[in-house]
Amino acid sequence: VSRFSESEKHFRACTEGPIALGQPPHAVAYAHNEYGHLLSQLGRTAEAYRQWRLSVEVDPSFAQGWVNMAAQDSSLEESIAAYEKALGLNPSLVEAWINVGQVYYNSFRLDP
Repeated sequence: VSRFSESEKHFRACTEGPIALGQPPHAVAYAHNEYGHLLSQLGRTAEAYRQWRLSVEVDPSFAQGWVNMAAQDSSLEESIAAYEKALGLNPSLVEAWINVGQVYYNSFRLDP
């Protein structure tokens, strides 16, 4: 069994199994977020995005989940909105500031 398979088994236990029941929302959101990173590393980007989406559904205040979704959003508007949501939750999240700046720069979009 590969280490990725073992890792995935443990992430599933944290996000789908009885371990997730009764845990604080932030802990479950964090598990979904990290599971998303594993899936992304495996090239399973749609599944990774689903885990990041679940992270913010479980805990809408989980700013890092919004950042990860924004990085995968294909729509400029959705990406910016997700970064802005993250920044509204955590104004000191440097990764969100840098990434949204890159989105604007790469699209040559000017602020209205």
